[in-house]
Amino acid sequence: LEVASRVLRECVDANRQDVEAIELVKAKVFGHGPVAGGSGPRTGRKRKKHSQLAVPGRSAEATRMQSRVQVVEHKHSVDVTISMSETLRALLKSNRVRFPSKSLLLKANHAAVEKLRTLWLRHGHVGEHPPVDVAFHEALFCLLLRYRLTAGHGYHAALPAAVFAALQKDFGVTCECFASPLNCFFDRYCSAHADVDAAFGSVGSFFEFWPVRGSFEVNPPFVESVMVCAVDHCEALLRRTESGRSLGRAKTSAALPSEHAGQPLSFVFVMPGWSESAAFKRLGSSPFNRGEVLIAAADHGFVDGCSHQRRDRHRASPYDTLVVVLQNKAAAAAESPLAVSGAKLDRLRAAFAHGIPTLAE
Repeated sequence: LEVASRVLRECVDANRQDVEAIELVKAKVFGHGPVAGGSGPRTGRKRKKHSQLAVPGRSAEATRMQSRVQVVEHKHSVDVTISMSETLRALLKSNRVRFPSKSLLLKANHAAVEKLRTLWLRHGHVGEHPPVDVAFHEALFCLLLRYRLTAGHGYHAALPAAVFAALQKDFGVTCECFASPLNCFFDRYCSAHADVDAAFGSVGSFFEFWPVRGSFEVNPPFVESVMVCAVDHCEALLRRTESGRSLGRAKTSAALPSEHAGQPLSFVFVMPGWSESAAFKRLGSSPFNRGEVLIAAADHGFVDGCSHQRRDRHRASPYDTLVVVLQNKAAAAAESPLAVSGAKLDRLRAAFAHGIPTLAE
């Protein structure tokens, strides 16, 4: 786990100053908490600009600062911008943070923004008054900025919707262990940036997640040390449900209560077909391996990591993909609805073909 944490930190070291800028922007522009507000009038038919109105109970200065986040709708995309005053630019400059222009422009397509709005409302923001546009735009801005500044889009590719549907139907999967609000299929998932993702349904890092039952999809970033740590964590959780013993860590220092021991627990693990990698070998020899399928690169694709900015959603896979089902005895039992079968693996393989980009893409 320490290795995984170090690798993830190294992934953002080159952008660390920009990542820190998010906290500066949040503190300077947004204050110290979510603020209820209203949406301004929409003007024009082809372009819609949402400006924030004055909020009762807030100072004039806070309202002026609040209004710097603007959302502009175009025909095929949505612009999320923040105008930078000289004061704010001086603050960022004093912290050695540079942005290329007087306003920071972030983009997403309409489908992505509506999905994020749905997640945001679903997770605790329903019924706020006045209308919630101001607070949502804050959360949207911070989310898009974080994922723009941390790592590349290749780290955020996701399984096609048809694959998730097959996993849900045949293996009971209801949660993702490595996802983001931008690419998640389910509305509960683990992610790398809980501070900005939690508002959209994230339960935090997979390495701080301790399920005792259920079925999960595991598609970690294709970084060897992270994949190995993910295998370690899956096996430790499975071993715990069978032995009832603790994992020897602070958060799980006590043995499982008797009512939790022996509950069905399943992980569908997805990684590149790198046969020489340690993670590949570990999965192949795992005592919890109940079935696997290797899919040729030409026979499948993924949801692109930047699909929230593009009209073409899918990308071809550059590698073969290995899918391994890790289960404890309860999940693998013949009478269990989670149990692996040849027919289920065949359906899963076929579902991956839905990710192959079409000629239009």
